[in-house]
Amino acid sequence: TVDDGRMSCEVPAQRLDRDFGALQFILFVASSSSLSIATTSPLAGAQVRVPYSVTLAASGGSSSYKWKLISSGLPRGLKLNKKTGTISGKPKRPAIGADSFQVQVSSGSDKTAATFSISVT
Repeated sequence: TVDDGRMSCEVPAQRLDRDFGALQFILFVASSSSLSIATTSPLAGAQVRVPYSVTLAASGGSSSYKWKLISSGLPRGLKLNKKTGTISGKPKRPAIGADSFQVQVSSGSDKTAATFSISVT
């Protein structure tokens, strides 16, 4: 039977010279939810010298998330909060096209990354 992530079964236990009856085993089934970044690119557009804030979202993993900028390209004036995944600040200059950058999120020993872009006008 399966109940709340537990699976139980009974297995006959015997030796050639003696019957022990049945032993019950309970298996705990852990979710192996893989870590992913749920936010998609491009991020909301920003304006020069206007406060900007967007929070990246992740799913899966085994514990709290840690965010890290792993490639340059985040518009000047914006910063990534490593604990919350929030990109905030006031962009200092308009972009030619969109600024692209790569962000990594980790949870326990799992890591994944995604590339994002922000247009600044």
